[in-house]
Amino acid sequence: MKFEVHIDRNGEQPVYLQIRDQLKSQIKANGLRSGTRMPSVDLVAEFSRCSLRTADLAMKALVEDGTCYRRPKKGTFIGPQKKTAVRNICGVWSNLNRQDVSRNLVASHLVRGVQETTAGTPLDVTLLTEDPEETIGFYRTMEPFDFRGLLVVDRENFQRTLKLARLFPEIKFVLLNYHIRLPEDCPENVALIMNNDRLGARLLAEHYISQGVRKFAVVMRELHPDDLTYRERLSGFAETAAAHSCLFDLEKDVVASSSKTEKDIRRGGYLAAKRYLESGNRPEVIFTVNDYLACGIQQYLREEKLEGRIRVAGYDMLNPDLVFNCGFDTVAVDYPAMSRLGIELLRGQASVSMRNIMIDPKLYIAK
Repeated sequence: MKFEVHIDRNGEQPVYLQIRDQLKSQIKANGLRSGTRMPSVDLVAEFSRCSLRTADLAMKALVEDGTCYRRPKKGTFIGPQKKTAVRNICGVWSNLNRQDVSRNLVASHLVRGVQETTAGTPLDVTLLTEDPEETIGFYRTMEPFDFRGLLVVDRENFQRTLKLARLFPEIKFVLLNYHIRLPEDCPENVALIMNNDRLGARLLAEHYISQGVRKFAVVMRELHPDDLTYRERLSGFAETAAAHSCLFDLEKDVVASSSKTEKDIRRGGYLAAKRYLESGNRPEVIFTVNDYLACGIQQYLREEKLEGRIRVAGYDMLNPDLVFNCGFDTVAVDYPAMSRLGIELLRGQASVSMRNIMIDPKLYIAK
């Protein structure tokens, strides 16, 4: 075959090394097999427009680095191809930068779970904080890399993830901690791993009902309209109340928190409890969809000397220190399990099929 070499005589790299590198690239790009004869030094000098000495240095350099070998009076031949160790890569996509990931409790739990799962394994993790299309494309074209898939931890990336999955149907996309409905035309290479929020709420409500509780309220907080997480938790409480004929009215006993930002959640719980209880309502327990809401409600109950008469329970266990210090019951979501299963899906080790995968939570009962 014909080789082409373009020399930059003003470049920093010596000309003979430029020739060597371009010949190596063309050997690889054209898939030339071991034993294929290389052009003579004269021909290399001709198509490179360099001296015979420079061409000879380039050919010697190919021999020295193992790309080629020489046979006396026969010429230069391509040597046995070295097998490059393949690096298995998985991506974790978050809109947060590395510093902010550590401050976002959900993202931090999920990313840490991925890192712990892959520690000591041949799977490398790369954190992507911008649209990953270009990065995925890069890894897919680089021979030493096998890009196994992408773990997505931000719900607002859902629609973009579906588009990426259609663009790269050969890799897997796993959305962690998503409670969202998949569209009918969802690509086959997309999976959701989520907490069984309805089950967690049922377990918590049944724990209190077993202790004789018959009247309760739920303090809610709004999430993105597509995110079903808190609505699933509310459904679990409501289903359990109906099954046990408890006093729970979806119109009257579901109280909306007015908190707009993460920092305001405690204050939102405090104000929601204040508004509900000052209307004359007296539940035996107030369930919440979030531990921070429970913390704010507990503060109000303490100030109003109602702590012993009305109990409060949280949900999530994202911040164990908060729960331990406040001393309320909650539902512990197994975020590390989501990460582990996500990695197993990418590595082809999970026995479950791709799609909606539920992780069962556990009760945490304060002593």
